[in-house]
Amino acid sequence: MQESKYVSVADERYVYQSQLHEVSSMNPFRKALLYPMLVLMVLVLPVTGFAVDGTSHLHQVGVMPANTFSNFIRDDTLYNAEGNTIRCYNIAPGVDLSSLTYRDYSGEILFQEKVQSLYASGGELYATTSNTFTIAGLEDKLHPRVLGTVSDSAYNFEDVVVAGNYAYLSGSKLSVFDISDPAHPEHITSYGNRIGNLATDGKYLYGVHGGENAPKLTIYDISRPATPVYVSNLTFPDISNPTYGFSYIAYKNNTVYLPQFNAKNLFTVDVTDRANPVVTDTKKFTQGQGPVGVDVSGNYLFVSIRYNGIRIYDISGRIPRLVGSNKASTGYSEEISSNGNVAVMARNSAGTAIYTTTDKTNPVFSTNLNVPSSAYVLAPTTIGSIDVLGHAGRNLGSWYWNITVPEETALSRPLAEWSVNNPRMFDMPWVGNYSYTSLGSNGGGAWIVNLTGLEKPAFSPRSRMYAKALNALTSYATDARIYMTTPSGFRIYDNTMKDTKEPKLISSTPDVISQYSQLIPYHDHYLLAASTKSLRVVNVASDIPVIENTFSFGNDTLLKKSMSYDAETEKIYTLVESGSKYYVKVLDVADRNAIHWDAGSIRVGLQGRAITSNGTDVFVTGRNIGNGNMIMVSFANPEKPVIVDHAVSIDGDCDNTAFYKGYVYCGGFGAITIYKVTPSSAGSTKMAVGTSGSQDKQKEQQSGSSGTGNQTIVDQIADVLNRAVHYLYRHLPVHL
Repeated sequence: MQESKYVSVADERYVYQSQLHEVSSMNPFRKALLYPMLVLMVLVLPVTGFAVDGTSHLHQVGVMPANTFSNFIRDDTLYNAEGNTIRCYNIAPGVDLSSLTYRDYSGEILFQEKVQSLYASGGELYATTSNTFTIAGLEDKLHPRVLGTVSDSAYNFEDVVVAGNYAYLSGSKLSVFDISDPAHPEHITSYGNRIGNLATDGKYLYGVHGGENAPKLTIYDISRPATPVYVSNLTFPDISNPTYGFSYIAYKNNTVYLPQFNAKNLFTVDVTDRANPVVTDTKKFTQGQGPVGVDVSGNYLFVSIRYNGIRIYDISGRIPRLVGSNKASTGYSEEISSNGNVAVMARNSAGTAIYTTTDKTNPVFSTNLNVPSSAYVLAPTTIGSIDVLGHAGRNLGSWYWNITVPEETALSRPLAEWSVNNPRMFDMPWVGNYSYTSLGSNGGGAWIVNLTGLEKPAFSPRSRMYAKALNALTSYATDARIYMTTPSGFRIYDNTMKDTKEPKLISSTPDVISQYSQLIPYHDHYLLAASTKSLRVVNVASDIPVIENTFSFGNDTLLKKSMSYDAETEKIYTLVESGSKYYVKVLDVADRNAIHWDAGSIRVGLQGRAITSNGTDVFVTGRNIGNGNMIMVSFANPEKPVIVDHAVSIDGDCDNTAFYKGYVYCGGFGAITIYKVTPSSAGSTKMAVGTSGSQDKQKEQQSGSSGTGNQTIVDQIADVLNRAVHYLYRHLPVHL
């Protein structure tokens, strides 16, 4: 087994280098696939000219983590899973928790995927991603040192618990690892069907079925640790919504506690007789306030409540008795962990809430770690000598990253953060040093964020609100005016006094432009406004907008905010859906009275979400369906565009994108991935306009066959085979 490699950097964190390791019990069938894969490499790569790792044009150079789902408290240290990282916070007695921020972590471990679960036992920290299981030593608890890791994509790892010298990992199957040598964890077996979160008492293992599976508790006997034996199942046929299972589980004193958010139940299960577990209590919750996470510390059960903070129950008598609650955190809730004195709740795209719980009857909300949220919009610019990436979050506000040297972005904390409660950030255009944020569907209005002085230490942005209580969707701004779409129509604001006064509404024109429009600056005094079904040419020479032309997309549906405008060629690269298939098509807008489709188009084999461009190089992002979630297309021959590269970003999904100065940024649910771009023969350095990404966050499933538009049949076959090689290479646990 090959040794894993780690790089120590200046701030004492350890970076996982994504080395693949052969698991000793790898399925012989999967091992046999290696040989035809090698044949495909020999036959296909000379035809396609792609590198086997998909990096002939797209080179991943950095990752900025986002969102929190999992955490674990060990003594007085919080291990917080933030996107693709584990960050370590000191929460010891005497630390002022109220002043703790997401910048105050000590050590850090980075992975090539989103961290799924954490567990600490003895002197080790255990972590899973979908494809890896990692063990880190806690000799210095604030600076974990990675000891060993294995990688295998066959089992889609989720949770992990430890009993003695064995680790049990849930996922598509229950997997067992011998961890007696932490530097070389050994995969013993995997069997059974999909299982979710786990708990153990050392003799038995308890697993729940979550996600979209019917709720069920499964118990295994692990008295022979390497060979768990099935004991029993407990089903819940009377649950009002049986299609949504349990997300988390906790164990104490022959009792299992099972929260179920969707049906709003907290079950207490007596497992004294493991062969016949019995529900002994059911707590019902009100509409919209279901329990999500559970953890036990001492004689207390800590429960995270969706949209309603936390509750603490006394379980000294096994049946939970409510003793305290705090409703300060009203947003999302995920996993909760506690050491008795402190409780920590992951909040998905709303950071991590920390409570002081020394008095169980009166838990106190101490702070929220405003971990950067999943990026709804990416907007690059330059302020002074600093290149800045504006990152508008699904929740919490916006963050501003120094991307002057993009390779170093992942090694730093954001330059600045602007916080606001629970927005849905739909847009953030720049005018000079000012970032104009539209707060979308939660009625948050719009704000102007002043970033002047960003280069100074401890900089804090100033902001001014306007369009109060509106669902401010898409906007475009100049020094004189702000143009905004809302559900009630098109608005124009006076922007001349932005430093001293709230922008004044000049005009409001109902039904001029669809609420989901994308606004792009066009010829003098014109905007291009796109809805899902048409493109409108809007004359804004006066403060009463006039629509001069409307171009219908016909049977195509433009994805929200999926247009990239090249002002030099007056072409718009669009990402459209037609018949559940996704295409890049080009609009010629040189003559505003004769807008038309160009001849060339290409089908992309992913569930498209966003588009950006650089010259005739076009970058399409979307949901990962086997062949990557970032595709690079060359329109050097406009009548016959070709796919020249593809890549897989962190978290497998990419909902928005932006290109800036030779780099493309891919914003996903768990991270922003940075690629250095080697241009195709048609690449350039000029900037496209209107490249912020899609706001559609629904994760629909679709077939995702990967056609390639106007390519020849030979090109299509070569492209499909190449992407098959790329997929196998990334997912087989063999180091080539």
